[in-house]
Amino acid sequence: MASGMRWSVRFECTLPAALLRLRNQIAERLIEVAQALADLIHPQSPFWTHEQGLEMHFEGYRIGYRVDLPQARIAVTDVRRKPP
Repeated sequence: MASGMRWSVRFECTLPAALLRLRNQIAERLIEVAQALADLIHPQSPFWTHEQGLEMHFEGYRIGYRVDLPQARIAVTDVRRKPP
């Protein structure tokens, strides 16, 4: 299903200065994950209608996000430094 979808990424939170230069890389990685989820999880699955609390680890940070399959949108909701 994800093949051919044009995903958009919206940052709903402020990125730490250390990640600003990596914004495009973060978006690309999130799109890769969203495409994989869309390929693996049926569009009618409850996964897509329940509140998601997805998380990706990137460069020492935890990036919280959710995926809106019908709109092909990814929203970054939270960015936190991982504890040492």
